[in-house]
Amino acid sequence: MFRLEGRALIFGSKGGIGSAFNDYLCDKLGRENVISFSRSEQDFEITDEKSLEEIASKTFGPFRLIINSTGVLDTSGFGPEKTINSIRKDTMLEVMSINAIGPALLLKHFSKKLDRESLSIFVNLSARVGSIEDNKLGGWITYRASKAALNQIIKTASIEIQRKNNNAICIGLHPGTVKTQFTKNYHNRVESVSAERSVDMLMSVLQRIKYADNGQVFAYDGSVIPW
Repeated sequence: MFRLEGRALIFGSKGGIGSAFNDYLCDKLGRENVISFSRSEQDFEITDEKSLEEIASKTFGPFRLIINSTGVLDTSGFGPEKTINSIRKDTMLEVMSINAIGPALLLKHFSKKLDRESLSIFVNLSARVGSIEDNKLGGWITYRASKAALNQIIKTASIEIQRKNNNAICIGLHPGTVKTQFTKNYHNRVESVSAERSVDMLMSVLQRIKYADNGQVFAYDGSVIPW
């Protein structure tokens, strides 16, 4: 089982969920043991590999926990597509870059900083709508596709990460619909929780994670999300 101790690294620490993760980990581990990056405070841009290389060169591990809480629902200003006829090439490229390519770059440059002595975890926030099997409604094509791509990146990277460091694993977490700016248009349509409550549940899930869970995507209630 994963034990919350040592040092943690957070990307997207000023977003709704990222900020709640940052507060939780600073409280449990001590602020001196939590390193955080956000677009608003540091020269951090998840789609800029040169920026990530520079940050990686100045960030020294090891870390027991690395969390990527970055992500975007839509960049068009019109909201997720309800039909394939609403697809916009530029929007698809932007969302895929932030939600899938960026996390892949983080894994490339930071997974090697995971602790080698005890179970350590690289977490990317994913989403249930990234599940191909669970898709019964359609719509939201760009966002769904970006999270499905992220899930494949998590699964594929997890194999290599554990091969190189048998104490390191990589998983995805689905936080549910959280009351943040990210989902402000959907709070009245589906059940939603505060960022703090979501993080409490996700950390409870994390502290039940085992080596055998490598590559899986888990919901906030601990259930495994199908591919």
